[in-house]
Amino acid sequence: IEQKFSEKFKIGASAALSVTNNNSLNAGRMYYDAVTKAPNMPVKDSLGNYLWRSSSYTYYGYATPNYTSYGGSNDVNPVGNAYTSINYVKDNRAIGNVFTELKLTKWLNLRSEFGVDWFNSRAYNREIDKIGTQKGAAYETNSQNTKYVINNLLNFNKSFGKHQLLAVIGQSFEKSVENKVSTQGTTFF
Repeated sequence: IEQKFSEKFKIGASAALSVTNNNSLNAGRMYYDAVTKAPNMPVKDSLGNYLWRSSSYTYYGYATPNYTSYGGSNDVNPVGNAYTSINYVKDNRAIGNVFTELKLTKWLNLRSEFGVDWFNSRAYNREIDKIGTQKGAAYETNSQNTKYVINNLLNFNKSFGKHQLLAVIGQSFEKSVENKVSTQGTTFF
């Protein structure tokens, strides 16, 4: 939006809002686990349950094989994690700018701008209780970032016969404040 009040003075503003809900895999972990696992490591046991441990354990009274020979480590099963984990990120962002422009003379302009960028994010990851491993885990991170920007510009544009002189004098100020809180819990169902 821009409003011209006279030949010498105008103001303007702009705003944008966005909301993003991303229900995704913990891709970094999935790719790392998939690359570091041997391709012959079983994903499920004979009962159709995901295998999590690299060493043998008892599952509903049945002894499971030792998966160390398959290159296993701890509870890594990238396919099992992809199908059983809960992961999402919810982002909210608001960006706004206002400006004023004043024509002091035919060849001298003053422009002042103020902008704000507010960003809020909530990331959540939940891993199920995996037989033979730690009892479930959940992680949540909430972040908020607010950024302020102030710009002032003095534009000089003057002609002298066949010559033209262009000059800009500017000032800019930025301030950013970020708050982040992370929590995690393990050993629960």
